Amino acid sequence: DAPFVNNYGVWLNEFEALGLKHCLLHEYDEALVWFNDSDPAGGISLGRGYGQVCRRRLREKLLARCEAAGVRYAPGLVDQLVHGDPGEPSIVSGAIKTDGGEDVPFNMSARVVVCGTGHNRDMLQYEDGPGPGWQTAYGVEVKMPGHPFEVNKAVFMDFRQSDPELEDGSVVEEGVWRVPSFLYVLPVDEDTVFVEETCLVARV
Repeated sequence: DAPFVNNYGVWLNEFEALGLKHCLLHEYDEALVWFNDSDPAGGISLGRGYGQVCRRRLREKLLARCEAAGVRYAPGLVDQLVHGDPGEPSIVSGAIKTDGGEDVPFNMSARVVVCGTGHNRDMLQYEDGPGPGWQTAYGVEVKMPGHPFEVNKAVFMDFRQSDPELEDGSVVEEGVWRVPSFLYVLPVDEDTVFVEETCLVARV
């Protein structure tokens, strides 16, 4: 039972269709992209409204929906997941903690198991082929009086680089390689902005 800590951005029409528009913190008329320096200075509009989610409101709404649907929560630890064959349930094993603090072993079957372990892949099973790709991002909300971003527009992806690679594939210095990344921006007001840099998917 912990608050949401990540920033979430959504398409306005999709969130409205889910009945969650009241969970938005900010709405943007446009979402802009830049693929390289040859794109228009004002960016390319995707023609869709965008929104920044209010983490507190969304969490409260989802918990209320779960309560209304009879969802039950069991504090404990899962230590094994046996994947079922296609169309068959998987078996989840672990221990549930009682109100008295005692750990009681359990086994349960489920047709859908949601794994929220992040980069930990111990309980995941993949199809044949290359390993999964991972993408990482780091963002921060900062006070920046008079920042250059329009408050009614979200920067969805800005691939322009302050130190772009040469187009012929050569490098400026031997051994230098730049991780491909893009900038994501959600203006909060004229003096506050959320900025995030995302490194593209890589194999691990």
